[in-house]
Amino acid sequence: MRNRSFICALVLLGLTFTSFADSITVKGDGVASSDPDQAALTFKVTTKSKEAMKAQEENATIMKKITKGLRKKYSLHDKDIVTSSYNLIPRFTYPRDKAPEFSGMEIQNEVAIKIANLENVSAIINFLTDSGVTEIYNIRFSTSKEEKLKVMALELAYENALSKAKALALKANKKIGDVKEIKEGAYSTPAPRPMHFEAKAMSAAPVIEGGSVGISAAVEVTFDIK
Repeated sequence: MRNRSFICALVLLGLTFTSFADSITVKGDGVASSDPDQAALTFKVTTKSKEAMKAQEENATIMKKITKGLRKKYSLHDKDIVTSSYNLIPRFTYPRDKAPEFSGMEIQNEVAIKIANLENVSAIINFLTDSGVTEIYNIRFSTSKEEKLKVMALELAYENALSKAKALALKANKKIGDVKEIKEGAYSTPAPRPMHFEAKAMSAAPVIEGGSVGISAAVEVTFDIK
């Protein structure tokens, strides 16, 4: 009766003994974290005019000034500045009881940038808002050590699985033997915090905290028991 109750407990925990109790399969989870050492954000420049060419020229002038400043003042390289979308949108007014009337063209130029020096993040945001950017969003922090963090998280997940297996085997008056099989699960990272700045001048650079970057890993391990 005692063994039967123990097996029921294993099922509730998502753990299993297999092959007439000659092995045990457990799941382990691990999380590794570190301080971020790089950031990224997306900004948009929107211009409007009756004529498409004029709207494009105005947009190009603003964007050229911005990208030049990012390179010169904040040491961003060409590979760190990428156009993610460029849209020409006709705009209309809708008078009552009349057909829509064309009011002009709107240009939306969206650029994604990577920032290697985190000390520049707040200053860059202030620079962008002062330079004609209409929106800043999708600010996110990451680490260049992501692969190392994955390995660390994987090791912690295995240790977690081993600890569970030992505890359960002890309850069943058994001992853990060799590893029969290891299955690697998916990795996950927290979603970036949504941050959005409208186009308006700031009296001071905003305070942006990167927090920490974490990566979680999961494994499923089957051990011999004896």
